[in-house]
Amino acid sequence: VRASALRTLAETYRGLAVFPTAVAAAESSVALLARLPRADPLERANALRTLGEALSSQGDRNGGLRRFEQALALVRAARPSDPDLESTLLNYMGTAYYYRGDIRTSDSLLAASIALARRHHRPADAFVGGQLQRQGSILTYTGRAAAAVAPLRESLALLRGGHGDTHPYVLRSSYLLGDALRATGAFAEAETTLRDALAIARRLFGATPHPLTADVLDRLGNAQRSLGRLDAAEASLREAAAMRTATLGAGHN
Repeated sequence: VRASALRTLAETYRGLAVFPTAVAAAESSVALLARLPRADPLERANALRTLGEALSSQGDRNGGLRRFEQALALVRAARPSDPDLESTLLNYMGTAYYYRGDIRTSDSLLAASIALARRHHRPADAFVGGQLQRQGSILTYTGRAAAAVAPLRESLALLRGGHGDTHPYVLRSSYLLGDALRATGAFAEAETTLRDALAIARRLFGATPHPLTADVLDRLGNAQRSLGRLDAAEASLREAAAMRTATLGAGHN
């Protein structure tokens, strides 16, 4: 019970972008389960996944990848297994390999994650939308924004259908779709999509600075600048910069 509570605490602090506290709580959860000889392998895998997420969010991508790999080995050895957790870990590992610059491995892991999700879920299930989200983001970040638009549109529709209009997953897919549209030159649709994302962020986080709100404002400002709306662009970009300073520190670029 204590290990589960620590994992929940870690996830909560990661959601609030308080990453050192999230890592500390997740490490405590993993250590506690490691001392229990009869700990459920899937519970151990989930604790490692949470630690991997916290480390990755803090910038330790290699540390995160190691935990994801350890968790995946536990999931695949467990009987019964957990295909959703396996799909999620493959998805996270695909992201980690992207950050390593190994795009071929990243693409392969992400495709395997989505295939596994589609195999175990209905076509309109929100879980599939979550797996598509990361594939779309990496396609955009590797210069393949045109290919990213379709999976991100599907992701947004599935997540909105499953979670409603105001949910962190919907916010992220809205932001990513807007960014992909901006990268393809569809600036007007990008601005509309990013304004929708900003409205969700304001409802979720209020006036509290948050890294994702800053990212939305940054991309919105760039879309507005491309449309020649320079005053609006300046306001968006200034707010993004101030928010990044508040959440990440003055030295962050």
